[in-house]
Amino acid sequence: MTVFAAPSFVLRLVLVGALTVPTAMGFGGDEVEGLGKALAAIDGKDAAKALDFLTSDECAGRDTPQPGLYRAIEFVEKHYQKMGLEPLGSTGFRHEYPLDVKDAGASCSLVVTAKNGETRLVLREQFIPARDSAKTSASGNLVFVGYGIEEQKWRWNDYSRVNPKGCVAIVLTGEPREGKDEKKFFDGLEMTDGASLRQKAKVAKEKGAIGLIAVTTNKADDTRWLETQVPIVERGAGAPYDLPVMIANGAALGAALGIDFAKRREIIDSRRGADSEEIDGATVALHVDLDTQSRPVHNVVARYPGTDPSRSTEVVVIGAHLDHIGVDDRGRIYHGADDNGGGSAALMEIAQALGTMKPKVERSIVLISFTGEEKGLLGSHGFVANPTVPKDKMVAMINLDIIARGRKNAIEATRSDEPTILSKLLPTAVRLSGTNFKVGDGGKQFFERSDHFEFHRVGIPSIFFNEGETNEDYHRWTDTDDKAIPNKVASVAKIALALACLTANAEIQPPRK
Repeated sequence: MTVFAAPSFVLRLVLVGALTVPTAMGFGGDEVEGLGKALAAIDGKDAAKALDFLTSDECAGRDTPQPGLYRAIEFVEKHYQKMGLEPLGSTGFRHEYPLDVKDAGASCSLVVTAKNGETRLVLREQFIPARDSAKTSASGNLVFVGYGIEEQKWRWNDYSRVNPKGCVAIVLTGEPREGKDEKKFFDGLEMTDGASLRQKAKVAKEKGAIGLIAVTTNKADDTRWLETQVPIVERGAGAPYDLPVMIANGAALGAALGIDFAKRREIIDSRRGADSEEIDGATVALHVDLDTQSRPVHNVVARYPGTDPSRSTEVVVIGAHLDHIGVDDRGRIYHGADDNGGGSAALMEIAQALGTMKPKVERSIVLISFTGEEKGLLGSHGFVANPTVPKDKMVAMINLDIIARGRKNAIEATRSDEPTILSKLLPTAVRLSGTNFKVGDGGKQFFERSDHFEFHRVGIPSIFFNEGETNEDYHRWTDTDDKAIPNKVASVAKIALALACLTANAEIQPPRK
């Protein structure tokens, strides 16, 4: 794997009132006025704060196009605005592209009839169909079967005292003692297959149930269950369940039935024993409608303006994907700290350095937080297909993805084999960054798997900062921010910013293709 040494060439740059950067600050060179101060403004503390929010349960894995992702979008959008960057979306900072998703139809319903009368729960607020539910209806008596788990290994059978045949089964989400690190009981923090909706639906069907309702018991559960079933991109979706399956807010359903589901969970967990009962005098009617719908989805795009009137319409793009893969059917949040909370945090650091220190660049620098990357580079494809800056004005694209873990002082800068301005300027950018990073050219196995590739395909010189290999937590719920290295995120941000500023001032012409 090649590592860059000191540059052996001289590249002519356009200088704008150049100032020498104080070497005491850890930087060197005089290529871009104000670059030293901008680089010094980037530190790991701000990266850590950004990572903390982006990987929070509130963002629920940032799946496209779910509410958790839009909380992340709003977080980034407000930051760009606070830093004084210009909006460059189709509306404000948001760049819209169309996306086909599977979502709940308006005819979805969940109606409970009990001693207190009829209660019609509210779609999306109080119930939602499971993403892989059978598209059908069910009505009948209700039976509560605890967690809905039958597991010989742990000597657990929630069906031991009830017969759900011909009934709709109500189960708690998750599994007993969830979140407790008790390795000798339900595998501790690692949730078992018995916690999955698919397995619960399978067992319920085998026992003769005609439908399944999984209930939440707190606000955090509502976020990770009710908000993350649909809408969902159907790529990679599982086969439909054999039953109609709903997720319901336990407080709302419990009020209709006179049952405190949170208390029932507490009792089951404390005694480590199954609990079940037929619910007398209550019936339910449910209908699942899932169909494909076209939805507008958004990237976040901001512009830092160049100073040269003849060149400011030309741009250097720096991008990072904001999305991740959401929540699985066991309720595990895939936090996506390395993939790609780190890249998104680095982009926010760059925005802050540009906005507060205002280095002098002749071309404009455009920051893009992409969505839909995990679904097949959908956001970057949507932007390149319908950009808010002409493609023939794009000088280069710098991408940040999977940069928060691994080696503390090394990163890969993956690019095509063709020489570009980015390749030529990279050694200077590394030197100016003051990071002492070893920057290699590996990671080529990932070159077609991140957002820069959509720019590369239309002839825009691109470079992709990444670790060069995936870690053991890649696309797992264990990719959490406590394993990230905020100082590494900040260092990569410095290199990317230096490279963008040098490119913005270089004597080159935008590519034509």
